[in-house]
Amino acid sequence: MQKGQKKRMRRGGGYPELTSFSDIAFLLIIYFILATSFHQQVGLKTDIPSGQQAKEAKAEEKTVMLRPDGLFYGDRQMTFDEFRGELAQLDLPARPAEQRVVQFEAKPGVLWQEYYEVLAAIRGSGGEPGIVMETGGKGQ
Repeated sequence: MQKGQKKRMRRGGGYPELTSFSDIAFLLIIYFILATSFHQQVGLKTDIPSGQQAKEAKAEEKTVMLRPDGLFYGDRQMTFDEFRGELAQLDLPARPAEQRVVQFEAKPGVLWQEYYEVLAAIRGSGGEPGIVMETGGKGQ
């Protein structure tokens, strides 16, 4: 060899090294799997009533409140038999489905038997119980 010439070494076969490409491909696949969100939003479809219907409903809507000291319908305390009579006067089966809802709220300390008796009275009269639940606040 003469001065200034470099000796070339040949690699076997002349093919490029591909193992690093497969590593990069797998890393990209893992990145996109982790970066993609497959979570679907959960929600309810509801029909929002117009303001006029809501005002009419508020005029005749009374809440059933079950407390440890008794059953209250509107502002009046009554027995379970009187409550069943009030529900019968409402003639709930003749109403459209959205007007059959009876708001029901139970305070802490109520016996389960009384709770289910009120629910059974509402369902037995053709109504649908709309259960009011308190969330947040102190002591919870």
